[in-house]
Amino acid sequence: MNVEEIEQSVCEIAKKQFQPETFIYEVMEAYFAPPSLIKQLQTGNQNFSDLEAGVLWRRNLHFKKANEGQVYKEIENLEKSESSKKYKVKYIISTDGNEFYSKDLINGTVVSCLLNELGTQFRNFLPLAGIYTDQKFEESPIDIQATERLTKFYDCILQDNPDWRLDENRDKLNHFITQIIFCLFAEDTEVIEENLFSDTIRIYCADDSSKAKTVIENIFVAMAFSNEDSDRKTLPNYSSKFPHVNGTLFRGSPHIPRMTRGSVRYLLDASMLDWKEINPDIFGSMIQAIVNQDRRGELGMHYTSVTNIVKVLNPLFLDDLESEIKKAWNSKNYLISILKRLTKIRVFDPACGSGNFLVIAYRKLREIEIEILRRLADIDQHRLESSSYVKLSNFYGIEITDFAAETAGLSLWIAEFQMNKLLEDEFCKPVPSLPLKSINNIINQNAVRVDWVKFCGGQLLPDTEIYVVGNPPFIGSNFQNKEQKEDLALAAAGKLTKYKNLDYVSCWILKSVEFLKETDAKVGVSFVTTNSICQGIHVPILWKYIYQENFSINFAYPSFKWRNLATHVAGITVIIFGLSNYKTSKKYIFGESSIKYVTNISPYLIEGPNIIIDQSSKPISNLPTMTYGNKAVDGGNLILDSIEFEEFAKTHPMSIVEKFSRRLLGSQEFIKGFHRYCLWIHDQDLAEAMSVPFIRNRIEKTKNMRLKSKDKGAQALATRSHQFRDFFYSEKSLIIPRVFSENRIYLQVGFLKPDCIISDRAFAIYNAPTWCIAVLSSRLHYLWASTVCGRLRSDINYSNTLAWNTFPIPELCVDNVKKLDKSAEAILLAREHYFDKVISELYDPNRMQNEFPKLWDAHLENDLLIENIYNGEPFYDDPERLQYLFDRYLMITKANL
Repeated sequence: MNVEEIEQSVCEIAKKQFQPETFIYEVMEAYFAPPSLIKQLQTGNQNFSDLEAGVLWRRNLHFKKANEGQVYKEIENLEKSESSKKYKVKYIISTDGNEFYSKDLINGTVVSCLLNELGTQFRNFLPLAGIYTDQKFEESPIDIQATERLTKFYDCILQDNPDWRLDENRDKLNHFITQIIFCLFAEDTEVIEENLFSDTIRIYCADDSSKAKTVIENIFVAMAFSNEDSDRKTLPNYSSKFPHVNGTLFRGSPHIPRMTRGSVRYLLDASMLDWKEINPDIFGSMIQAIVNQDRRGELGMHYTSVTNIVKVLNPLFLDDLESEIKKAWNSKNYLISILKRLTKIRVFDPACGSGNFLVIAYRKLREIEIEILRRLADIDQHRLESSSYVKLSNFYGIEITDFAAETAGLSLWIAEFQMNKLLEDEFCKPVPSLPLKSINNIINQNAVRVDWVKFCGGQLLPDTEIYVVGNPPFIGSNFQNKEQKEDLALAAAGKLTKYKNLDYVSCWILKSVEFLKETDAKVGVSFVTTNSICQGIHVPILWKYIYQENFSINFAYPSFKWRNLATHVAGITVIIFGLSNYKTSKKYIFGESSIKYVTNISPYLIEGPNIIIDQSSKPISNLPTMTYGNKAVDGGNLILDSIEFEEFAKTHPMSIVEKFSRRLLGSQEFIKGFHRYCLWIHDQDLAEAMSVPFIRNRIEKTKNMRLKSKDKGAQALATRSHQFRDFFYSEKSLIIPRVFSENRIYLQVGFLKPDCIISDRAFAIYNAPTWCIAVLSSRLHYLWASTVCGRLRSDINYSNTLAWNTFPIPELCVDNVKKLDKSAEAILLAREHYFDKVISELYDPNRMQNEFPKLWDAHLENDLLIENIYNGEPFYDDPERLQYLFDRYLMITKANL
């Protein structure tokens, strides 16, 4: 599950016509409530509501539809309900099809909105899906207050100007909001006269809001033209105090919406804040939270923190500058040469969003400049230039969203104002702020279709340095739209033949390699990407190409959690890597609190040679065959959920039930203990099975589905529609789930009872030796799988051809096999000791050691045994384990050639 899927589902519910009979069940389904539970509630089972027509989901929600205009009354009834208290529900919810109201009985949070606006509130109910938001992000109170007050202003403008909601007018509104924010910031930072803008609005519009449109229009015209322009000379006197600003922010005839008393009041409320305290690094995210109603409340969710950004910038070029300053500390000429170097540094973000990376890079370079100027003042009376050595014209960005691109420019202007003020405070020499410098290097285009060399790599001074940075979009191959798939094909053209399963971020990596090759400058590249880029099929496809082009990784942050994001949202584990077209003497692998110097960084972001693990059709070591479980191709007709199975069992003799049905397990069923079943009919029993109407009906539906299929393979299966496409089982079947949570310490595998069937949602080893449990459950195999396999969002997408068939294991003597058998049995017995717990509970890393010590100890003993078999002694840490495995893989594959 992920937040994007939930958001989409809730938005669809909000848009369509209200269906009182199914509404709450659709909401539950959107938040991934188990289908079997929903069916039970619909039939009255498991529904413990004490209100007529109420629906109660224990520990989660209590819902009651309200008559028109009676929503609040029903909320009162729900809150007074004994069932709400007894079953400890978190949310009480009611709607009449127009109004929607909910209350969180734990923290008191209320959501009150129109039902068709429910999509904008979907995050308030994420705990229903087990997702809890981490609120510890880097916001200051001023950022929060400014966002809240401007949001009210923005919403009031839309309410008073319905036509401005139309797509063709949205750009005008967004630009207007940007201009307003500039005015509020400028009057608090002495860019313009203090309180000039807000006082003008207060004097001329507070008592007569009808004048606001004209007054603001005149102000904006004044700021668009210099004193010599004729357009300015006809303006009212109050406009004359406003300076020429322009810089593309104020241009031509402004578009101003109609304003009412409410919007004027909200604007004046916003002006009461101290806008000089606004952080430019969060500024763009703040504005987007205002204008994108469906993303409100997510400021910390989408904001890229300074801490994360400097993980990219520091090793790429900032650390080098600081190192040069230390060397030059006592040399005037050396320090001046570093200042001149600053004039030749370009920073380019080809997916710049609202400009966070560019703003932080700008601020950091200005801080370095001030540090040097301060030192020069100490050792020599250095003459301060009238302008900064760090030019806004050296900052380049490409952004596909028009308003975000515009916001990036404004964020850079604000950062420049603040750094100029810091320079003035330090050296008592003012740096002119107006008129604004035009920023032509932030463009609103699709970066994949822009020639980066022409855009950022031209008109080079000698010794120009270009640093390509950013956080390109994370979109897996299954979630790309048509245009994004075309982008990927365009980026891969002439470079890769197999590219269709690559993540969308691969476009930026391929484009950056092209930029490294074709730009006549010193170029460094560092991106934040999903960790899947350095796993699974991406390595033999993408990184093989990068190494063929003679580029290597200079530094890397292996997988870490992207701060500021929801704690349980899948797909947010990231890596950072750096490439360059110049040689570096040292390479670095960064940990949480450590830096490791290495001679080479492999594409898996570990120390060692550039070994690439490709898929193998059979094991390279002496391991049994692992295959997919049984694929049905039945349209769901041969599969029974728990409710359907219970009905089947109630209405048929147990002899029939036991003979023709089996427990069916995939990843979720094995790990979380869910129950599903299937019809499992041998050929010799078909006639008897067809005599059972329930079974015959299911078989006939399967046959019709297969005959109607466009797939010829499915059509051929119609001749045996009583069976899955695959029909494999054994007395001793070992199940290996296809998806594992990244939060686990070990993979969770196990033997099934003889009457259980493994579905294609898992892998299987039939008639598996017991010792396979020990190998698969080891820390070594977990590390191997989590490194070489791909990801399904952030979870490990286990692969038999990538993880099992390539796993390098020593030849096992008879004695070692016996020891591994015994270790595997110890793990299974330890699980049995906690028989009332499902696998997901037993392997919860927050509970395993303290609550299930027998299982924890069994795994530790298993790890000790296996590492002694491999190495003769335990390994020091996970990097050493991985390095050993890669070395052994190389040894085995070379021996097999």
